[in-house]
Amino acid sequence: MIGRVIKLEKDYCPVCLYTLDAASGFDNNRPEPGDITVCLNCAFILVFKKNMKVRKATNKDLSELDKETREKLSKTLFVVNRYIIANSN
Repeated sequence: MIGRVIKLEKDYCPVCLYTLDAASGFDNNRPEPGDITVCLNCAFILVFKKNMKVRKATNKDLSELDKETREKLSKTLFVVNRYIIANSN
């Protein structure tokens, strides 16, 4: 379950430059450095750095995810892609 929305210092997706100023964690947890997030504009997978700015996820980042996190990420990507399609017009 996706938790409450947390306001963050303004940042930009490194892929599409979409403004990122909030995030939500799973199970109502606040996102932390090293956590995965997804851009709501381009669905690129991102990782929070120590300063809570984002960077592109690497193959290494993704390969180190446990099974439960990979499953949550897969579901999140499905929802985000549906959101992008629904709002593309």
